[in-house]
Amino acid sequence: MKIQQWLKFWTFGVTCILALVIAGLTYAGVFIGIQNPSFETGDTTNWTETLPGGGSMIWVLTEHTGNPPVVYGPTQGNYLALLVPGTPGQATTLTQDFTINAGQTLEGYAVFESHGQADGTNDYASVRILQDTTEIDIPWYNDENTVGKGQSDPSLDYWSWIAPSSDTYTLEYSITNDNDPVEPGPIYSSHVMFDTTYESTLPVTLSMLTAVRSQNDVALRWRTETEVNNIGFTIYRSKVKDGKFVKIGFVKGAGSTGMPTDYEFVDKTTKPGQTYFYYLEDIDVEGIKTKSKVVMSRKPINAATTWGKLKKS
Repeated sequence: MKIQQWLKFWTFGVTCILALVIAGLTYAGVFIGIQNPSFETGDTTNWTETLPGGGSMIWVLTEHTGNPPVVYGPTQGNYLALLVPGTPGQATTLTQDFTINAGQTLEGYAVFESHGQADGTNDYASVRILQDTTEIDIPWYNDENTVGKGQSDPSLDYWSWIAPSSDTYTLEYSITNDNDPVEPGPIYSSHVMFDTTYESTLPVTLSMLTAVRSQNDVALRWRTETEVNNIGFTIYRSKVKDGKFVKIGFVKGAGSTGMPTDYEFVDKTTKPGQTYFYYLEDIDVEGIKTKSKVVMSRKPINAATTWGKLKKS
């Protein structure tokens, strides 16, 4: 019997709790530490499984059809992970350690669905952040009592977690059987489904960029409000705004910081009376380059500018 058909049969008349978790929707972000985040290997490679017995299972699927009929598919890639609880009072989990910088955000969405559970029980599912087995936070949680027995919640709930410090943490997906009967008796089971997870970085945000002309040179000054994994800035110059820009220097970045940082670069190769155009290009540890707007040397410009992502070179 195909997996999808088996799941439809197995969930007939039982509770089904589905949580679709999508993380990393900060598009200016960079994936760093979560390996095989969307289970594109077709299995749970790089994840650690905990199966407490009593019918607990973890499946990697291309889609799942809930009841009432709602088809849940992957948000990115081709696969989803479906967790099924087993032994009462114990959790079925998927966990993975990851490294993240202070100020970076782990974020996503979750959806919960219930199909009618045995009275007096309340299966629950969660996304937890741990450090050395100590619970740091629960960015997302839902249970049957919240959504209502036999009820479904088709809307996506947003969840996020901001790293308080640069360190290694553990991401845990889990579902727990709250005293439902297990085999060989009647099966009253819940499901939870997870998808893509990313670590998203804050973009390098440029709040000021000026090119101040003096008699013999041009002083470029800029300020960043945040930086993550920033190696530094390459300075480019042209005599024409839409002309060919050439590299004239490099300034080392601050790495990762949530504090404002001021920079200066003096272009001493200018000619008196000549107007010049400049832009900055940032590069991070992943090799991703981003560039600022173009500024002109004849007057200072003080306008908020956010980096636009360029292709990795």
